[in-house]
Amino acid sequence: MPDVAMKSTGQRVTDLESWAFRAGWDLAGIKETLDDLPATVREEVMAYASPMFEEVMNRMATKEDLSALAAEVSGLGTRIDTLDAKVDTLTDRMTSMEGRVDSMDGKLDLILAKLG
Repeated sequence: MPDVAMKSTGQRVTDLESWAFRAGWDLAGIKETLDDLPATVREEVMAYASPMFEEVMNRMATKEDLSALAAEVSGLGTRIDTLDAKVDTLTDRMTSMEGRVDSMDGKLDLILAKLG
């Protein structure tokens, strides 16, 4: 069964059936077919499964990939903590500025009242 991997599943099944039934009714042909069966089935399974396993292996993350990702996530955590501190500082400054504006607004009201 040459070049099993290049054929469609339907064609491979047809080829396998014709191979399995190639033996005539003589006992020697049946014995030869049965003796070849494990190797033929193994070849068919490998031809069918190999591309799937290869794809899984190509897409699978390595320990190094996971370590690099963990380092990036850790770095992001540090950056988020830094941003949180900066946001807290800005919030404190805004609160302080609001207090000053309210104070200036009150003083301006007093000045306008005296002038007016």
